[in-house]
Amino acid sequence: MHDHEDQRQTKRKRILSWIIVILMVLSVAGFYVGSTGDGKTQRYNGIKFTSTPRGVFAAIDGVRYGFTFFPSQVESIPADPGVAALVRGPYLVVTYDPASNHSQSMAAAQYYLAEVLGSRNTYVQPAVTEDDSYNLPLLSCVNATATEPVLLLGEGDETSITIKDSCITAAAAAGEDVLRIQDKILFIALGVMD
Repeated sequence: MHDHEDQRQTKRKRILSWIIVILMVLSVAGFYVGSTGDGKTQRYNGIKFTSTPRGVFAAIDGVRYGFTFFPSQVESIPADPGVAALVRGPYLVVTYDPASNHSQSMAAAQYYLAEVLGSRNTYVQPAVTEDDSYNLPLLSCVNATATEPVLLLGEGDETSITIKDSCITAAAAAGEDVLRIQDKILFIALGVMD
């Protein structure tokens, strides 16, 4: 009788041990899956975009690019026809007002636009519209020409990308919209969208 009870207790211990082992394995697997991002993917114009904890990534023309948003999250931002021709050209001034409420986001967007467009053979001249402490050239839409177009990152009541002459005005209604505009311009420059 005592042996029968010992066997049941041993069986319970084994079952409990297996439950603990299974829970540990599942928790490690859950941690691994959770640390690789939400893994959402989206195809847009034949290009696969994947989200990770560091952003949204896609291979375009054999080069891996990073974004903040999926193309579907920025396609609603209106952009005038002709933006593509200007941002795909050999030269582009990217400027903003350092006194803007969104100046930090604009400076980050200016830097990233220069990095990505520069890798695509577009020289980006960083500039500001007002004097600041960074010793950047003072350039605005007044300085835009057909050979030296200007991209002005600014604030507006509505988020949009418009063109007048050779100046692109990218207006952000909120701070997050600066990054949405950045991604929309990059998607246009990289041929993901028009």
